[in-house]
Amino acid sequence: MILADAIVTCLRELDLRYMFGVSGANIEHVHDAVFRLGQQGKGQHGFETVMTKSEYGAAFMADARARTHNTLGVCCATSGGGMMNLAVGIAESYAHAVPVLALVGQPPIAQEGRGSFQDSSGIGTTVNALAMWQAISKFSCKIESADQFWPLFLEALAQPFSGRHGPSVMLLPRDVMGLEVGDIPKFFLSSIPLESDVQDSEQNINEVWKRLSRAENPVLILGSGVARHNAENAARAFVESSNIRVVSTLSCPGIFSNDDKRYMGMIGVAGHPSAHSFIEEKADFILSVGTQLRAMTRATLESALTEKSLVMVNSDFQELDESLNPCTLLKSDASVFFDALNEKQEASPLQFFVDDVLSPVTCFAPQKIQYQQLVDDALANVRCNGLTQSAALTVVNQYLPEKGHILFDAGNCAAAAAHFLKIPPNVSTNIALGMGGMGYAIAGAIGAQLGESEPSRTTVLCGDGAFMMTGLEIHTAVDLQLPILWIVFNNNMHGMCVTRQQLYFSGRIEGNTYGSVDIATISKGFGGEERIWAKTATSLTELDALLDEYVSRRAHIPGVLELKITEEELPPFMPFVTPDAEVQKAW
Repeated sequence: MILADAIVTCLRELDLRYMFGVSGANIEHVHDAVFRLGQQGKGQHGFETVMTKSEYGAAFMADARARTHNTLGVCCATSGGGMMNLAVGIAESYAHAVPVLALVGQPPIAQEGRGSFQDSSGIGTTVNALAMWQAISKFSCKIESADQFWPLFLEALAQPFSGRHGPSVMLLPRDVMGLEVGDIPKFFLSSIPLESDVQDSEQNINEVWKRLSRAENPVLILGSGVARHNAENAARAFVESSNIRVVSTLSCPGIFSNDDKRYMGMIGVAGHPSAHSFIEEKADFILSVGTQLRAMTRATLESALTEKSLVMVNSDFQELDESLNPCTLLKSDASVFFDALNEKQEASPLQFFVDDVLSPVTCFAPQKIQYQQLVDDALANVRCNGLTQSAALTVVNQYLPEKGHILFDAGNCAAAAAHFLKIPPNVSTNIALGMGGMGYAIAGAIGAQLGESEPSRTTVLCGDGAFMMTGLEIHTAVDLQLPILWIVFNNNMHGMCVTRQQLYFSGRIEGNTYGSVDIATISKGFGGEERIWAKTATSLTELDALLDEYVSRRAHIPGVLELKITEEELPPFMPFVTPDAEVQKAW
């Protein structure tokens, strides 16, 4: 078996299903192996290429697939510019601890240091690809001989789930892909863990239980690690049996039922006042599971988190902010931890008091902001009736998928959507908080939706700036006919950046606005009316009618709904919220 065939055969037999990427001269052997071997496996699914429109789109799709489906995402790129583009998404996976495998083609070893095209051997003045990837991945290697292949390939497959999750990168020179490497070693596939089982000592779990038992008003913070380790059901079982109050984080606002009487809301930079005030004023014990409580997920709660009894449970604490000073750190996967907690709860039940009257989740009332002239200038020729972001989201709330996924992109629309939307119970949520790149959700939605069964569908909430960066990836969804709806808030500017310039730079707005863009018309160019649904809403009445049209009649195909935002609001972003901001019931 040659090396390229061995890679594809193993990925197929591991049921990883998809490889996202763009082909090129130095990765084409891998694509040829997919063509020949992708559908020859014994498993339920084959292994296929998803041709993306860019390498960074490929990495975003692999990342979102890994997060959503709790698997290893796979992406690929050729050398040179393709490799550099892929690095954008791999850096997000590294920063947010997402298990991804990147296959990166390289020029032939025989031509290294001899002026070859796209040489990145690090010889002389060439780019050092291996050093670059080692800086933004958990494990990186370069295959230079046949005898290196199986040990390094095993490491590349195992490292993403070992300890702190993260991406592996394999550099594959063109002249090694045809080397004979022999058959798959015995027990090779069965030795690869596609899930982790980090568990702290029983003594530390007992310590957490003792502290919890002494609390009167504890609160449970559920982070994205709960979803990533398939611990939602175990967490819910503990909450239902103990009556402990729950908050979610910006990294995964839909991790717990938003309808449950014990749910207080979301914390973080776009958090709910109800969740923040409970932690600050009433909670006497904070149990945080599946999050390192980084700045974006803990914003404005720093004092409460340091002053109160805090226990943190996570599979990794490499980047823990020492100022949090938790009384106990328990290194454990969320699923393992909640299984242990439920055993103790069954043996010696805890019961906390929660009023049967539902305590409403509260949000900040929308506030107008003062750079209206920019919107007026950009939309001077557009007939509209004062569509605002917050009002639009009240309509969107009625048309969210009952099963599937919601992805938030960067900026004002993401903050507002996470703050104002009520997430349905059987829907996953995802946002890129590692490197936080604009456009992640547009491409990531494809990785999230692929492989889902009917009637699952995905909704993306993004801004026009994100669309301008990765919007061409929507064509990939058109090719695959995926039921994804991109709702694009179009105000002809990078809203979050303009807000910052308005607040912090005396309204000197520079480098963040542009002329009017017709997003619906661009999207229609990706396919005919039978292959993509693309419309524009300029009022709440139009928005409601168009969402009803898509959900009731066209939700089986990709859709793009452009919202012409003509009245700007201050986003419910904690650094921007004033002390006298009005609070209201969220839903």
